[in-house]
Amino acid sequence: MAQQSAIWKGSQDEMLELARAANRECLCATDRARCFHALMADQRSLDRLLFGRRIAERLRHEEHDRIVLRATSTKEGEVTA
Repeated sequence: MAQQSAIWKGSQDEMLELARAANRECLCATDRARCFHALMADQRSLDRLLFGRRIAERLRHEEHDRIVLRATSTKEGEVTA
């Protein structure tokens, strides 16, 4: 039975970033190819990676906004929880 491929639901730029990450993180050329091909066959993992990549920037901004708000409130003499 042939291994089924997953469908990449992201942009071409996001696919290139995924390929670059696999190249950076895998130790040797054989492992890189194996790792990348295994990932490309796992729809659930691809979907989760894409979701995480897309939501990460929003979460960083939200955390930054909370820190700035807390610092501003503290400077004005308010008590923060």
